[in-house]
Amino acid sequence: MKLIITVLFLFFCSILKADWTQTNGVYGGSIKKVFPVNGNIFIGTMYGGVYVSSDNGISFNLRNSGLTDIKINSFTSEGNNVYVMCEDSGIFRTSNNGLNWVSANNGLQGMKLLCVGSNGSNIFAGTQSNGIFKSTNSGLNWFNVNNGLSQLKIRDISVSNSTILLICGNNTNSYIDRIVYSTNNGSNWQSSFTLSSSEEFNSIASDGSTIFAGGTHGKLYKATNPVFNWSQIYFSTGLPEVNTIALSSLKIILGASSGLNNANLYYTTNGGYNWTSGNVNQYFSSSSYSIVNSIAIIGTDFYAGVSGDDDGLFKSTNNGQNWLSSSRNIIATEISDLQSVNNNIFCGTTSQGISFTTDNGTEWTSINNGINSRNILSFGTCDSVYFTGTYSGNYRSTNYGLNWITSNLGFTDGSRAFISENGQIMGLGYAPLKSTDYGLFWFSAGAGYTSQGVGSCFTKIGSYTYTTNEYRIFLSPNFGTFWIELPTVWSAADVTSMTGKDQHLFAGVLDSGIYKTDSLAGSWTRINNGLTNRKIRALHTNSNKVFAGTEAGLFVTTNNGSNWHPLNNGFTNLYITSIISNATYLFAGTRGSGIWKIPLSEILTDIKANTNDPVTFYLFQNYPNPFNPVTQINYELRVTNYVKLRVYDVLGKEVAVLVNEKLSPGNYEFEFNGSGLSSGIYFYKLEAGNFSETRRMILLK
Repeated sequence: MKLIITVLFLFFCSILKADWTQTNGVYGGSIKKVFPVNGNIFIGTMYGGVYVSSDNGISFNLRNSGLTDIKINSFTSEGNNVYVMCEDSGIFRTSNNGLNWVSANNGLQGMKLLCVGSNGSNIFAGTQSNGIFKSTNSGLNWFNVNNGLSQLKIRDISVSNSTILLICGNNTNSYIDRIVYSTNNGSNWQSSFTLSSSEEFNSIASDGSTIFAGGTHGKLYKATNPVFNWSQIYFSTGLPEVNTIALSSLKIILGASSGLNNANLYYTTNGGYNWTSGNVNQYFSSSSYSIVNSIAIIGTDFYAGVSGDDDGLFKSTNNGQNWLSSSRNIIATEISDLQSVNNNIFCGTTSQGISFTTDNGTEWTSINNGINSRNILSFGTCDSVYFTGTYSGNYRSTNYGLNWITSNLGFTDGSRAFISENGQIMGLGYAPLKSTDYGLFWFSAGAGYTSQGVGSCFTKIGSYTYTTNEYRIFLSPNFGTFWIELPTVWSAADVTSMTGKDQHLFAGVLDSGIYKTDSLAGSWTRINNGLTNRKIRALHTNSNKVFAGTEAGLFVTTNNGSNWHPLNNGFTNLYITSIISNATYLFAGTRGSGIWKIPLSEILTDIKANTNDPVTFYLFQNYPNPFNPVTQINYELRVTNYVKLRVYDVLGKEVAVLVNEKLSPGNYEFEFNGSGLSSGIYFYKLEAGNFSETRRMILLK
């Protein structure tokens, strides 16, 4: 029996797509919430989901199973249940420290949520425009509790000693916020404090004896009870926007947006009589910008969740005097650019600067010495000189990135792209600029180029160089001496990416998909067949394949765009921002989950193994995968045929028949519910005429 199982498993796997695997970096990413509960630390990231630590922040594990939205805003808890509030999909609940999440939105559907909190078995959710909702049965049902509320935008919530405090505002231009409170679990609300005109609160916190509230106005207010005695606390150096407040005994920490004196943190250990300002970021400079979104006090340690330059999780063990990164194993970075140099991969991020790997992503090394801004726009090379464009300008390195110096003479902004040829390099801002002395001086290379904004990219086909400006595409036959605007068939939609293959130019147009033309743009053809998402973010050519990165996955074509096939198995984040390859791997950068890789040899083998009739039928990878318990299976038919779609377990036993009928040409979607099955690996198989294809899916409960 063991031999039979092994043979069946190897048979199924031999015809499946290769899996993407996440590389070991780049660590960091925008942190929205730090939430200690039941001996664990939950981390909510802006674009990469939930991470959990059970060893006081030494290491973290990704915990996204069951989440349909990985943009995290906040957490709360009651008993053994932890609740996460997502940006677009509401609230999910876990009872096993994040190993699995289930939706808890009945009564909240269609509402924009801004905050969550709990008081014993009562859970509260604040909305954008529908007031406050409460659940008394672990999120199974929610009901409205707005009695006494005149403003229905709930910005923040704080619970202490059975008193619930809300920050309420309006969805209008009249920014007059007020604080309300309830002592009967929301049965009715009473006014506590009202701000003057044009002021907003962001955060409120209470430890039972003292309440603090702060916001966009650069002011901090304090009260000893919710009914009266509110007073303003004044800072001699001023106070920037307050985003979060943490209290523990006499320790008070304010997380702010960096501004005044480059500070994004204010703390006191004597109840607020004396305050110290500082910055959690080790590499912070006057041209950097960061925001402390969340603060947690755990025992004697402080934790800060940061977005912006040098983002991530930071920890202080000496009352906020010094901070060290605690982002090891948190890979929530947003990748802005990927480039291959001598088979090594260089990546630019929006917050962690530049890193490179010489071992295909096992280790990434940061190379940012001399760069003031960690928000990287682009990376390029000219011979052995490296270049990068940032929001603080351009830099170059003549020692392989060990040190960087500015390269802005003649440049007025950070370059969005670089391209080089024969010892010359061009950069792209509001117009192309060129340097013939490795970036010591830049001069205009924009003859014939019309600018209405910033450009996005370069590419080459033979001796022709192409670049963009918003929705326009320009060609230069002489590397920027002059440009010719090419005719296009779209308007008012930005060109986000380009690539060349043979004599074809491929252009990714945001929201419109992909277009193809010959090298002189004699005519454009829209080539979206098989693309399930048309928000194009990246294009890349490798050998006979063109790859497209979208906001919902990566696609590949081997026939110049006549058909696109998804290549997403293994991804936990489908927002693709950049693509590059070296001799052995294809790499994909994501928004919020770092860099992923897949062997080029397996992509080639896979495409050959699954082309019985690629124009006639296609079976897509299910999504999400892994899933619990529902997943979507899509397939495409080009001719009428009798179709069977069945599910098997690892023993080859049929466990479900999803489709068994004659179907007309078209795209089909089937929702498979595995609630009656146990966790494990399953296979789904599409049969139509002589065509047969099998894919793997994983059920995790």
